[in-house]
Amino acid sequence: MKPTNILLSFLVTILSFSYSSAQKIQMKKGKVTIDKVEILDFNYEWQLAETHFLKLGTTEEIVYAKFSNGGTKEYKGDDYTKVYFPGFDKTVESKEVNYGLKGEMLIKKLIGDGVVTADGALDEEKLNIFVKKYHQEFDK
Repeated sequence: MKPTNILLSFLVTILSFSYSSAQKIQMKKGKVTIDKVEILDFNYEWQLAETHFLKLGTTEEIVYAKFSNGGTKEYKGDDYTKVYFPGFDKTVESKEVNYGLKGEMLIKKLIGDGVVTADGALDEEKLNIFVKKYHQEFDK
């Protein structure tokens, strides 16, 4: 086998493995799903640019997220995301954490970082790391 064929086979194998192990996270019809399995409910209030993530089938809020444009629609430098975890009374305010449409980017980040588990629970240890990594003090 030629070296280029070996390299090509190797790359195809790596890419297929990466693709197969990736999680598909979606927010549709009030549900957050991982690989089509419902893990959380959510309510999005577009007028307030806030999302409430709830334990599946309950009204118990586990994550509250709000996007703020800092009072300036045109200027993006003062935009930030506020994330509150009521069960742990912890808050993150960050210009680095992307809210996305309806909070989609945020929930993907929380799941990717292990803060929200595959069964929709919060991992306190991962939450503490998330707070330390992303909470910022800044003038609003």
